[in-house]
Amino acid sequence: MCHNQTVSWLTEGDWQRVREVLAGVRSPVRLILFTQSIDCHDCLSARQLLDEVVLLSDNLTFVEYDLVFDVEQVRNYGVDKAPAIVIVGEEDTGIRFIGRPAGYEFSSLIDGILLASSGCSGLSEESREILATVTAPLHIRVFVTPTCPDCCRVVGLAQRMALENSNIITSVVDATVFPDLVRKYHITGVPKTVVNNGAEILGAQPEELFVRQVLP
Repeated sequence: MCHNQTVSWLTEGDWQRVREVLAGVRSPVRLILFTQSIDCHDCLSARQLLDEVVLLSDNLTFVEYDLVFDVEQVRNYGVDKAPAIVIVGEEDTGIRFIGRPAGYEFSSLIDGILLASSGCSGLSEESREILATVTAPLHIRVFVTPTCPDCCRVVGLAQRMALENSNIITSVVDATVFPDLVRKYHITGVPKTVVNNGAEILGAQPEELFVRQVLP
């Protein structure tokens, strides 16, 4: 069954509600966490978060790799920051979280898990036809903060685009944790979407407009 809508905002404290939502995970989903032992203040809390999440569904598993030592896995999933979370369903979904998904972005993590389980983007036929034209690697970075309610809408669309086409990677980047990326991509407000084809989108947009702006 397609997962068509983003999950209503869920808090980490409301674990019973999270358990009810994760009852919709009907096929195996693996959460891969990349950490490092030095200079990673959020790695421990990210590990604790995933430890708790996977307890809420028999179809969820969690594995951890070291960003420095597990070179093959780092190369396979193309991550270069820690903590980073990769969501894998039947295959790699292309969905990444760079930083611990806190605040509003916790619901985006749950949404990504449900998408991976369903294997269905829920995007419109028109959007799917446009995305089918992507034949080269495309990296969508969505910069967010934990306190930004509009960010979830953008993240939801970008996650669905990654699920729809294996050439697309979507990274949800916590702008409060990675100032180097904020400077590099000139982030002055969130949500801001930066694509490796040069497209930049500030704010939330309807699906049709967002897809067309990402793929000019």
